Amino acid sequence: MTFKPLTHTLSLAALLVFILSSGCMDKTKSSSVRQGAPEVQFDTLFHDFGSVHQGERVAYSFTLRNRGTANLLIQDVIASCGCTVVQYPSAPIAPDEAANIQVEFDTSGRKGMQYKHILVKTNTLKKQTTLSIKANVVVQ
Repeated sequence: MTFKPLTHTLSLAALLVFILSSGCMDKTKSSSVRQGAPEVQFDTLFHDFGSVHQGERVAYSFTLRNRGTANLLIQDVIASCGCTVVQYPSAPIAPDEAANIQVEFDTSGRKGMQYKHILVKTNTLKKQTTLSIKANVVVQ
């Protein structure tokens, strides 16, 4: 009977070693995936135009930087509404270089508080980022 607790303790120790070593292997694997990968960083994910007059076209430029070690590709940019037009670079963005996504919001036919979202699809591990704009459209 004195051997049973010792066997149980050894089994727990072996299990603990396995779990810890598995965790270490996963971290090593994920860090190796990050090596040679692009990473997008935006200066801001939100812009408030404040109060604007109905019929105005207002624009804002979201700045992004490639903080990774491989070229960043903006694969697609999708606005949530036809009233929002986006322009973005099609050329690869080298590591540590910056680029802009230009967003233009047409307030024609809109009134009151407006929230619009822009989905940015990239070749990063995260795959997509959502940008947002807000405007209070005032009817004159």
